[in-house]
Amino acid sequence: AGAPVFGLSNTPSVTDKDLSRLDELNAELKRLVNYSKPVDVNAHCRNFIIENVRPNEETYNLLLSMNEQYGWIIESLELFEDMRRGGLKPNLETYHILLRTAAKSRPKHPKLREKVLEDLKNDGFEPTAITYECYVSALVAHGELEHAADVLEMMENKEITPTMLTYATILQSATSFNEATFAGDLLEKMEKVHHPLSSALYIDVLRLSTLEKKPLLVEHCWKKAIESEGDVDDGLCTYILQLAGRTGNTNLATSVVKYLIGKRTPLEEHHYASLIAAFGRNSRIREAVLTLDIMRNRGINPTEYTAEGIADFIQYSHLRIEESLQVLKDLHNQKHSVDIEAINALIRACKVITKKDAPRKGKFMAGTIADVGLADRIYRMTGELGLTPDTNTLNALLNVLTRTGHLPVAEEYLNDFKAKGVEFNVVTYSRMIEILCMQINYEGAFVYLEEMKEKNIVPPVNVYRNIIRKCAYNNDPRASIAIEEMESLGYKPTSDLLSFAQTETKHEAEGFSRRRKSDQGQERILWGVDGDESRKEDIHVADDEITGAEAHTANQIDDEPLREKKRQRSRDDHEKLLALFEGWNS
Repeated sequence: AGAPVFGLSNTPSVTDKDLSRLDELNAELKRLVNYSKPVDVNAHCRNFIIENVRPNEETYNLLLSMNEQYGWIIESLELFEDMRRGGLKPNLETYHILLRTAAKSRPKHPKLREKVLEDLKNDGFEPTAITYECYVSALVAHGELEHAADVLEMMENKEITPTMLTYATILQSATSFNEATFAGDLLEKMEKVHHPLSSALYIDVLRLSTLEKKPLLVEHCWKKAIESEGDVDDGLCTYILQLAGRTGNTNLATSVVKYLIGKRTPLEEHHYASLIAAFGRNSRIREAVLTLDIMRNRGINPTEYTAEGIADFIQYSHLRIEESLQVLKDLHNQKHSVDIEAINALIRACKVITKKDAPRKGKFMAGTIADVGLADRIYRMTGELGLTPDTNTLNALLNVLTRTGHLPVAEEYLNDFKAKGVEFNVVTYSRMIEILCMQINYEGAFVYLEEMKEKNIVPPVNVYRNIIRKCAYNNDPRASIAIEEMESLGYKPTSDLLSFAQTETKHEAEGFSRRRKSDQGQERILWGVDGDESRKEDIHVADDEITGAEAHTANQIDDEPLREKKRQRSRDDHEKLLALFEGWNS
């Protein structure tokens, strides 16, 4: 139950003796309100009636404060009405307590909240900044962010400066509703009125703006959070780095990496990949290549996708690829180490080269080609740069050929790399099968499929998709066999893929690629390499690309000594990375 209701009309007139005793009773009441339960407060309140001491405004405010702790808005309004009936006039603090109680009430009582504000004005009080602070708190608690924003605008029009808590309450609500733009605007207003702001506020907006991909707001909040010595968690740092990589923001990327180094956080492959992407997309190929070398020196082997930021920047442009190749030559001549993944990135970029004077079609040029000759020339440069081509180099070359379908060139590369002792992985086989499915005679695709299975390499779903498509186009009954094999491995063929395998007309087969554009991916099951069906893990394989997840998993096992070495990373490597940043900033 709530606080007791006094019958003030039956109490005697106040005397000097009463005032002295009233102060004592109020002092004890204040202690009980702060430190005791409602039942103890109620027991104490009986002393007012027994001793014929008339409560005053302070008494009622103390009792209302107790109700505020529990959100008892209905009981508080009953007490409030009793106060008025006894001839006591509520003060501004009384209304503030009622508004704060409305904010904590469960269930919500928005009508009672509005009644409190209306009574305040009817009693001749002008709402102050504290009044609106309490009112906004109730609005936000009831999920009325838009109404709270209107109140804030009204305060500004009346030249009433909102309190820090008013801003912070609305800002917290904005972040919970994922209103990044509004939160950024509100933060800007807060900086003009209240300075400095706490790092916690900046980190809240930083987290939201990162998830909502607001790069300018992210950069601003990051700078302020670091200046105010805020503690940004590693997960958020990773997201910020990824955004910096996608937008080519090298200043932000290097700042985050410096921060992680300062926290003694071990840098992983994904940290370097985002940093390289930022350098690459900002045309800083030299810094991107040097970062690859630093990364490998720290015992972290770059993957096929670590240098993707370099390829993304230079693709479509023959000139950029040539300039990047010259950067590699210059670094080698300056006695810097060049990582093989830099070469691989340049080769991958050769898959999409813009034709001269090609018309624009949306975001990209409409006319693009795969420059096999340029890719081959870059590959032949490995010897001059003192590099040893690896499996990723072969896969990059085959990736270019998947667009042209040049089988003799692909077979030449395969023989060349096999002679060098380079191992083939799931990506190698998948791309060779894709190239073979572009030929009139595609029997070799089945040879490579069987070779994969003999090596305990689980064929990814795109391998079966290419084979089924080719078989169906040629009315080859092996399409149904491929479907059955897919299902035996745990793949779930889409309805389009099933209908495609069953079609008997070339017209339907040719229309398959258009129908399949809406399919984004397939959940698949990866069987253990030892053939034990009890070893399964869910892997998401995109239909339109090869992830190389199996190869990556194998590398993680083989590279355990290097992973141990990575954990013993030296201060010299950190200093080298920081020196690279200083060179970029200068």
